[in-house]
Amino acid sequence: MTVRSTVAFVLAAVLTVAAAPAVGAGASPDPLSGLQWGLDQVRAPRAWSATSGAGVVVAVVDTGVDLGHPDLDGKVVGGATFAGCPDQAGGCGNGDWLDGEPASPHESAGHGTHVAGIVAAATGNGHGIAAVAPDAGILSVKVLRAGSHTATGSVQEIAAGVRWAVDNGAHVINLSLGALPLVGRSATLRDAVTEAAGRGVVVVAAAGNDTLPLCAEPASDPAVICVVATDRREQRAIYSSGGLDAGLNVVAAPGGEPLLCSEGIVSTWPGQLPSRCSLDRGYQYWTGTSMAAPHVAGVAALLLAQGRPAGAVIEVLKVTARTPLTDQRGVYTPVYGYGIVDAAAAVAVPVGRTRVVERHAGPERIATAAAVSRRTHARAGTVVVARADVYADALVGAPLAAHIGGPLLLTGHDRLAAATAAEIDRLGASRAVLLGGERALSGQVARDLAARGLTVRRVAGPDRYATAAAIAAELPRGGEVFVVEGAHPDPARGWPDALSASGLAGAHRRPVLLVTRDSVPPPTAQAIGSDQDATIVGGSASVSDAVAGELDRRARTVRRLAGPDRYGTSAAVIREAEARGISLATTWLATGRSFPDGLAAGAAAGGAGGVLLLIDGHDLDASPASRDLIGDRAARFRHVLLAGGVAAITSDTEARLRRLVEG
Repeated sequence: MTVRSTVAFVLAAVLTVAAAPAVGAGASPDPLSGLQWGLDQVRAPRAWSATSGAGVVVAVVDTGVDLGHPDLDGKVVGGATFAGCPDQAGGCGNGDWLDGEPASPHESAGHGTHVAGIVAAATGNGHGIAAVAPDAGILSVKVLRAGSHTATGSVQEIAAGVRWAVDNGAHVINLSLGALPLVGRSATLRDAVTEAAGRGVVVVAAAGNDTLPLCAEPASDPAVICVVATDRREQRAIYSSGGLDAGLNVVAAPGGEPLLCSEGIVSTWPGQLPSRCSLDRGYQYWTGTSMAAPHVAGVAALLLAQGRPAGAVIEVLKVTARTPLTDQRGVYTPVYGYGIVDAAAAVAVPVGRTRVVERHAGPERIATAAAVSRRTHARAGTVVVARADVYADALVGAPLAAHIGGPLLLTGHDRLAAATAAEIDRLGASRAVLLGGERALSGQVARDLAARGLTVRRVAGPDRYATAAAIAAELPRGGEVFVVEGAHPDPARGWPDALSASGLAGAHRRPVLLVTRDSVPPPTAQAIGSDQDATIVGGSASVSDAVAGELDRRARTVRRLAGPDRYGTSAAVIREAEARGISLATTWLATGRSFPDGLAAGAAAGGAGGVLLLIDGHDLDASPASRDLIGDRAARFRHVLLAGGVAAITSDTEARLRRLVEG
């Protein structure tokens, strides 16, 4: 099987234009560094005061490297050629792009040299360019042969090169190559990259340039970091593949756009080769996910030089990556994966820690719901809208939002709130589901949404119990129902248990039904079938034993999740979620003193298969069950997300949470 270099698509797309002159000569020790917008996008220069990649070796498994290039002089610490000789254990050459063949007239022959310069060109030498990891070394592993439009190699050649790199001291392997997803899948190559990762090597691969939603092979392997490409405006590049691979390690990095040479990535180039976009002799612009991958390989080298293990490097890259526009970090989107890598933020994470505490808040509850939506949704076709100052409809609406795949947004009774309108516009939503009748959300709210071009429908009943039953009817029938008190205005009763239940119910797409402390209202009774299991959330002070008995006569089974107080109940829900296999990797925290900030967080937690835990936001020791659970399970967290501003969760509480979680 032939595997083609991922640069093939962009070579065909780059326009032949006049060579761009070197700009800013003399303004920096490296005269072309002013053209390296990609370095600034990944914030590499801001990381160099902490680490320069010294002692780390990056294997460029590619077309070979020009060993005589002045900006790579002394940077290549070894190499081997497997192009044409995959069965020779030591290869058949030293990894030079000219080794064993005459000078190639094909532009693709310089691909490996360009990649190597991005990673580790000599920096601060007054010549050419700067690199992401200035003091890293390069292993040149030649596995591809240049052709008229692209470079090709067999999976056997590439796999042999990967294994040689691991055996010869590589800490990072860069694979700016690939085959179409699924079509190019090879057990030989998969086994090689899996073995490399298992031996503690960080493997980075290009997503591909075929404008497909999936990462190319071998970037699609779970052991590999798949890199999608961005342009200088931080938009996803038009050619880039990858993104709909939520189970993979997908991040983004600069790859450029092919319409103008200056929109590409400038790096080292064999001076003897022809070039459509040359700067000075020995440097040129090029474009593709092939250029994005070595930016990430370089940042990985910076992190490894700090003494981090490979697994921690991957996690740090993901949790510190940022999504443009929202500037949220570690948020998976189909556009950027976990986001654009941020070298400065990554190297600032204390060694030994991959767990991050983040706050998502606005100046008030409606804006906080919008902030939570920005954290969880890049786009959404449908939004669920509930009233901000009455908790019942919003709490029971969390599973519906999770089922639909959109956020839960809040607004006032009389009109659509500006923050909610702006978030709907950002999401590009075309449909809105209103929770509750016109006493909850007025007709004007519906008209405001319709005026923005949305199709609007209501899910409502004559009271909160009937509305909850109507929402239940929107979800798949059968299985489990969660039952909470929904009648009492006293903050000590009702809503805290419902809020805790909302995340778990959302994760399972199961309804939340409302009862009073001492009765089961008719709409709730009618919504519970004998084929369903009822889970009461809250103690007998919220839902009496008499109500539990009535539920037992209607449902198949009845059980109760409860603790001595609202925080104990919330902790009990988290333990139940763990028992059901739900990960604590992403955990939302909301104050247990008031409901508004937690409304959207419950839906967000459920929609992402995460959990929501209540804490006392002013005094963590006043919620001992939650405090102890956080401390005991700190190693299981990756993102701990605080919903609400400092009025809900104080800065002192946030600092204490960071000490508990981040270490």
